[in-house]
Amino acid sequence: MPETTYALKILNAALVTMVPLPTYANVYVGLHSSSPGASGSFASEIVGTGYGRRYLSLTSEPHFNDSLIEWNVASAWANVTYVSIIDSSQGGNMLLYETITPINSPQPGTIIRIPVGSLTVS
Repeated sequence: MPETTYALKILNAALVTMVPLPTYANVYVGLHSSSPGASGSFASEIVGTGYGRRYLSLTSEPHFNDSLIEWNVASAWANVTYVSIIDSSQGGNMLLYETITPINSPQPGTIIRIPVGSLTVS
């Protein structure tokens, strides 16, 4: 998964100035209709009834999701083409993002699932 500028800034500070890397009690998965880009823009984050960032539980090395992640679509959503890892359930900073197989025009009743082990964070 590509890192955002924010994530690279944190890593650089840790390497150059020996500032400890932050630890996150929780991280979340977001869905997007287009690339958030290196800036980690939230402009394309999905908006719609039934959407909200989902808690991401990761295994130890190698890091992948150790539980099912799902959204119940309750209103028409834009096409879903990217997934991101964010340090907060609302607002916050995007750390990583990746393209996914597009989910075109999810309609009410659709359940979007990320099966156990299919989201790898490296």
